[in-house]
Amino acid sequence: MSKLGITSLESDLLSFIDIFVSEKGYSPSLQEMGDHLGMVKSGVHRLVEGLEQRGRIRRLPNQARSISVVRDLPRDIETALAGCCRESGMPRHAIIEAALRKYLGCPDPIRPQRAAESLLRGRA
Repeated sequence: MSKLGITSLESDLLSFIDIFVSEKGYSPSLQEMGDHLGMVKSGVHRLVEGLEQRGRIRRLPNQARSISVVRDLPRDIETALAGCCRESGMPRHAIIEAALRKYLGCPDPIRPQRAAESLLRGRA
């Protein structure tokens, strides 16, 4: 189990879903996820259910291709963020802005500032 509360296989699936949705505009089927992971659909279904129970994804009931990745900051990330603030002496918003620039490619300093403020207020 990783620090984020999910296994490496679940992390791989989460990344695959996120990339698939951003490229195609809809979520992958269980078969497509299984092909990516080298698993049968029943195994993928268990992984998807686990991610949903942990709050990492959302699914609409009885609707195919309805998986969406949850973008809220889990409490363990909040704890890690607090530790980064203590170690670096930087304010939370500065660390969040740096992460948004690095990982989301926000070149405009206004966008990360507003996103950081939204995250700090809990409106991710």
